[in-house]
Amino acid sequence: MKKFSGLLGLIFLLVFIGCNGDKKEDEKECCKPSDSLSTESSTYSGESLYQLSGEWVTEDKQTLELEQLKGKIQIVSMIFSHCEYACPRLVADMKIIEERIPDNKKDQVDFLLVSFDVERDSPERLKEFKTKEKLGANWRLLHGDESMVRMLSVLLDIKYEKQSDGNFAHSNIISVLDKDGVIRAKVDGLGADPSNAIEAITKLLR
Repeated sequence: MKKFSGLLGLIFLLVFIGCNGDKKEDEKECCKPSDSLSTESSTYSGESLYQLSGEWVTEDKQTLELEQLKGKIQIVSMIFSHCEYACPRLVADMKIIEERIPDNKKDQVDFLLVSFDVERDSPERLKEFKTKEKLGANWRLLHGDESMVRMLSVLLDIKYEKQSDGNFAHSNIISVLDKDGVIRAKVDGLGADPSNAIEAITKLLR
């Protein structure tokens, strides 16, 4: 936490992809990508996210520190459970990655979803979301306090902003972490080609 505390001062929120429209056409518009807001990058800091200390709570009400995730490849993104369009699509994109992992290697890879919505996304609510999305035992959903969520979003280069109706505008990025918590690949945008993520995972698998 000490190493990254200064990063909080670098956060400048922009209006990103929204997910709060009730109408189908609104949902499409709010999730429309913007080239000027792209966060895709081929270079990463090389720092482990697991240096971020603090307790999180899983959908099963178990406490967890990120360092406990060491030892497995993690496919990570951030969502909120009331999202009606982008977040389910983001989860679907992660499922595509999961399907591309060889069956005999799946036990080396876990999936992690962290909620922006610290007020509404209780462990119980995240459990409901996990059930609704039919996510397996290798998926974890995390709830944390606002400062921890904000710090993690900075490290993942995910930007989000709470809107007046309680929903969130946010970027859609999936990150591949190696077994030490270092980012090795990203997929930026809904429905984006996951080939670079699959390639990175393949290299990381034993």
